[in-house]
Amino acid sequence: MRRYIGVDLHKNTFTVCYLSKECKELKSFKVSKIGIEAFKQTLKKTDEAAVESTGNTGYFVREVKALVKAVRIINPTQFKIISQSVKRQTKKTQRL
Repeated sequence: MRRYIGVDLHKNTFTVCYLSKECKELKSFKVSKIGIEAFKQTLKKTDEAAVESTGNTGYFVREVKALVKAVRIINPTQFKIISQSVKRQTKKTQRL
């Protein structure tokens, strides 16, 4: 079973959304050796992860990339453009 994992990475904590056909689950971890190790224990080799690009993204990716199928680094400003575009499309659709 494949899962998609989104990581919202901050200076002291990170929030993870695990998404699969069966469920969606949110968890928070501390950005620390213990927190990252706890997160790593939840990973499966078939998982695909996306993490936003921040100052500590490189360290985070190096820690998890061998444990999952793929890790993608997302530029938050590009993601913002996509989400705004989707919101505009939704508003246009609702007016019709």
